[in-house]
Amino acid sequence: MVLPAGKKIPLHQTPSAITVQCLEGAVEFESHGRARLMRPGVMLFLAPADPHALEALEDSSVLVSKLAR
Repeated sequence: MVLPAGKKIPLHQTPSAITVQCLEGAVEFESHGRARLMRPGVMLFLAPADPHALEALEDSSVLVSKLAR
Protein backbone atom coordinates (compact mmCIF):
# COMPACT_ATOMS: atom_id res chain seq x y z
CA MET A 1 0.00 0.00 0.00
CA VAL A 2 1.16 3.52 -0.74
CA LEU A 3 -0.16 5.99 1.82
CA PRO A 4 0.15 9.78 1.61
CA ALA A 5 0.93 11.61 4.85
CA GLY A 6 -2.22 11.93 6.97
CA LYS A 7 -4.04 8.97 5.39
CA LYS A 8 -5.91 6.93 8.01
CA ILE A 9 -7.15 3.37 7.71
CA PRO A 10 -9.85 2.97 10.40
CA LEU A 11 -10.10 0.04 12.80
CA HIS A 12 -10.75 -3.18 10.89
CA GLN A 13 -9.79 -6.86 10.90
CA THR A 14 -8.95 -9.57 8.40
CA PRO A 15 -10.06 -13.22 8.45
CA SER A 16 -6.50 -14.52 8.04
CA ALA A 17 -3.13 -13.90 9.67
CA ILE A 18 -1.11 -11.06 8.13
CA THR A 19 2.30 -9.46 8.34
CA VAL A 20 2.73 -5.72 7.94
CA GLN A 21 6.14 -4.31 6.99
CA CYS A 22 7.01 -0.63 6.64
CA LEU A 23 9.09 -0.14 3.49
CA GLU A 24 9.44 3.64 3.60
CA GLY A 25 8.15 6.61 5.58
CA ALA A 26 6.57 6.42 9.02
CA VAL A 27 3.29 4.81 10.07
CA GLU A 28 1.52 4.70 13.42
CA PHE A 29 0.03 1.22 13.74
CA GLU A 30 -2.57 0.50 16.41
CA SER A 31 -3.49 -2.96 17.69
CA HIS A 32 -4.30 -4.51 21.06
CA GLY A 33 -4.96 -1.01 22.45
CA ARG A 34 -1.39 0.11 21.77
CA ALA A 35 0.09 2.39 19.11
CA ARG A 36 3.47 1.53 17.58
CA LEU A 37 5.67 3.66 15.35
CA MET A 38 6.71 1.75 12.26
CA ARG A 39 9.75 2.89 10.27
CA PRO A 40 11.45 1.10 7.34
CA GLY A 41 12.35 -2.48 8.22
CA VAL A 42 9.85 -2.84 11.09
CA MET A 43 7.50 -5.81 10.65
CA LEU A 44 4.47 -6.89 12.70
CA PHE A 45 2.47 -10.12 12.75
CA LEU A 46 -1.28 -10.16 13.41
CA ALA A 47 -3.36 -13.22 14.13
CA PRO A 48 -6.67 -13.72 12.31
CA ALA A 49 -9.39 -11.26 13.39
CA ASP A 50 -7.00 -8.98 15.35
CA PRO A 51 -8.50 -5.48 15.12
CA HIS A 52 -6.01 -2.87 13.87
CA ALA A 53 -5.80 0.63 12.40
CA LEU A 54 -3.04 2.80 10.96
CA GLU A 55 -2.13 6.34 10.05
CA ALA A 56 0.65 7.50 7.75
CA LEU A 57 2.72 10.13 9.55
CA GLU A 58 4.76 10.72 6.37
CA ASP A 59 4.32 9.60 2.76
CA SER A 60 4.76 5.86 3.28
CA SER A 61 4.79 2.43 1.66
CA VAL A 62 3.63 -0.62 3.61
CA LEU A 63 3.77 -4.25 2.48
CA VAL A 64 0.85 -6.35 3.75
CA SER A 65 1.11 -10.13 3.28
CA LYS A 66 -1.85 -12.39 3.93
CA LEU A 67 -1.52 -16.04 4.88
CA ALA A 68 -3.29 -18.15 2.25
CA ARG A 69 -4.74 -21.47 3.35
